[in-house]
Order: sequence, then structure tokens, then C-alpha cells
Amino acid sequence: MVHIPWDEDTSGFKPGIYFARIRSCEEKQTKTDGTPMFALVIDADDFNRKLCHDNILCGGGGLGMGKAKLSCLGFGRQNPDIDPSELVGKRFYVAVKMDNYNGQDRLAVDVKQGKAGYWPEKDPPIQGVITPGPAPLPPIVEESPF
Repeated sequence: MVHIPWDEDTSGFKPGIYFARIRSCEEKQTKTDGTPMFALVIDADDFNRKLCHDNILCGGGGLGMGKAKLSCLGFGRQNPDIDPSELVGKRFYVAVKMDNYNGQDRLAVDVKQGKAGYWPEKDPPIQGVITPGPAPLPPIVEESPF
């Protein structure tokens, strides 16, 4: 059985840089040549909502970008074998841009910023992080002191 998240809405987000968290990760292979990759669902952590999808290639021509992204998530030479579950919950900064996929506009990782679109949680971009606005103030209720 497959659950369809009908109420999940990624609209309202605009291109920019967000503090993010990996919601889910699956180990997959590219359709073109079978290169192993991680398929991610990324949440905007400060908004607690889905932001975008991303793939981290673990070989072939995308290996350099894959290593850059994984290093921002805290992985390196010391751990060459990574289970998809180890990526879930990782927090980082991600740059997104508007993209068109199969005729639909959506946000996608902007790999021309940061390290293939990512920054480590402990080394955020200098400026430009989009955060939620302040919470609305409660209504003023005038009550008599008596």
C-alpha cells in the first residue's frame, strides 16, 4: 500500500537558502547507468514542511558533487560505507532555485551555490538564509481593571 500525502504543500517557498533536515532517504540507482545514489526528501527545518527532493550520486560523473554534499552532512573518508538511515535527520543549509520538471515548476537544489548547494550546519552561509517571519501578536483585549 502506498500513502499519498494529499495535504502536503511545498508552495509558499521561494528560491533562496534554508536551514534543512533530511526527512527520508532511499538507496537507489540512476536510470541511465545504474550508478548508486541516495534519493532524499528535504524539509525546511524552521518551517517543518517539505522543501524539495535531491539525489546524492555515489559514483560516476556525479561523484564529486556527491562527496561535497556528503561532507556537508558530516561524512568523509572515515566512513566510506553509508547506510541510507544514517542520513535521515541530518541538518544542514541548502540553496534552492526554481526548476521545471516534467512541465511543472518546483524547487530544486541550486548546485552552483555552497558545496553543490549545501553548507554544513556548523558553517552556515554568511547571509541570505530564509526564516519564518515572527509569530503574529495575539489580539489586544481591553478589559476593565475592575
